[in-house]
Amino acid sequence: MKKLLLIAVTILAVGCKSDGVKADIGINSLDLDNRNETYYVKDSESPYTGKAHRKYPSGKKLSEVNFKNGRMDGLQLAWHENGQKKHEVNYKNGNPFDGLTTVWHENGQRFLEENHKDGKLISGKYWNSKGESVDSFLEARK
Repeated sequence: MKKLLLIAVTILAVGCKSDGVKADIGINSLDLDNRNETYYVKDSESPYTGKAHRKYPSGKKLSEVNFKNGRMDGLQLAWHENGQKKHEVNYKNGNPFDGLTTVWHENGQRFLEENHKDGKLISGKYWNSKGESVDSFLEARK
């Protein structure tokens, strides 16, 4: 029993090791002000750089987004309230749809995968909530 407890504590300690670096959980996105499409921490004059998150009233994670110089930049993640991933969208200097965008139905089935360049749709694939490939965004919504 002591050996099993020692192994469990060791796994927990190694899994939680941070090497002195704190995890960047960011700030609540409700603590940001949008001023002319640039985000600032409330009562600050410096554009925000870092992660921001938002949670459902239940406490489950709703979204996570990266900011650079006050603009959304990098991957934005969002989840349905049931915990299933909702979407992954790439931002570049505040503009969405740069690279691959993936959206899932609430049941976890893929809804769409689209490739964008400079905000323009290059290609797309779509699925209905049963996971069946369909020809259009509208068909995928069914």
